[in-house]
Amino acid sequence: MQFSGSTSSMVRAEKFSLADAGFTLKQAPNSLIPAIKMLLLLLAFRFVFSSLFGGDDGSTDPEELLFLATMSGLDKEMLYRGVLLYVMSKAIISARYPIYRAQVNIAGILLVLLFALVNGLIWQQSHWHIFYISIVFSSVYGLALLWLREKTGSLLFPIVAHNATVF
Repeated sequence: MQFSGSTSSMVRAEKFSLADAGFTLKQAPNSLIPAIKMLLLLLAFRFVFSSLFGGDDGSTDPEELLFLATMSGLDKEMLYRGVLLYVMSKAIISARYPIYRAQVNIAGILLVLLFALVNGLIWQQSHWHIFYISIVFSSVYGLALLWLREKTGSLLFPIVAHNATVF
């Protein structure tokens, strides 16, 4: 599809595919081993963090555990590292910066901050409450999940990592 702003300039619209937003099972070449390493690192980080600061309510409710093992990462990763990352990357044009052999842009970093704020700010009893440790923790996780998305080109590992660490 082409649009004409003037007779001398033509803008061409790109075709969108779901894979552009990470909705694919196909992984980028040479990304499987680094993605598995990052998943293990996130699980270790979660274990250490939970040991130091708590955070596990010890629930044994099967419905809650099933939710944590599936939906927690599914909805957030499809939103943050899928749709929003794609749209914001189109809206905020920037260079890509290497982070341990994955290319990350400014839109991704802004989404990490948004992800952290959404997880660390709570409106309760007519007041905003700021949970700084949650913001820091979510920033680290958000950056790791962004790295997984950019390294693999898919949402598969970010979803698995998110669900595994929350579960």
